[in-house]
Amino acid sequence: MRVSPWGRVVAISALLVVGGAIALAVGALASTKELVATYPVTGSLEGLAFDLADGDIVIVGGGRRDTVEVRRSERYAFGHRAGTTRRVDGATFRVRSRCPTTLLGPCDVGYRVIVPDNLGLDIRTSSGNVSLRGYRGSARVTTGDGGIDIAGYCGNSLEARAGGGAITLQASCAPLRMTLRTGTGPIRAVMPPGR
Repeated sequence: MRVSPWGRVVAISALLVVGGAIALAVGALASTKELVATYPVTGSLEGLAFDLADGDIVIVGGGRRDTVEVRRSERYAFGHRAGTTRRVDGATFRVRSRCPTTLLGPCDVGYRVIVPDNLGLDIRTSSGNVSLRGYRGSARVTTGDGGIDIAGYCGNSLEARAGGGAITLQASCAPLRMTLRTGTGPIRAVMPPGR
């Protein structure tokens, strides 16, 4: 069977595209790195603010401890690390993290934060998931498509808003003020007797 010149061009182009895709996949796998960093946040703080885009965060209640402990895990390829800034603004410790816009390889950032009682939270993600475990204090949590999962919560004020994710709440005490809102996801709240 004789192949036309045009058929040869199409076959060679297809081989180049497939070969390039395989080379990129192998390069991404070979260059993927994982980092984990843990650091304390000390000083007189009144609140924590995390703006994480598509990063996930888990908040763990720390009881009467004096310091905040932050554990940051990151996975990236081709040297494209997430851009992260952290600073103290007034009495609020702020963290902002964004993965670069790239089609090559993974970029994932996640946080696990141990928070003392009565330290206010303001957490924002676009598609990242937010979990609160045994946290005692006032919190405002906003996600786009990410889910919000809260267990063992006790505090004065809770505001949880999800654009498209689910909200699950199991409270250990009835907050004085609570707002739960989602655009398209379900809401499931289990509350103890109280106000």
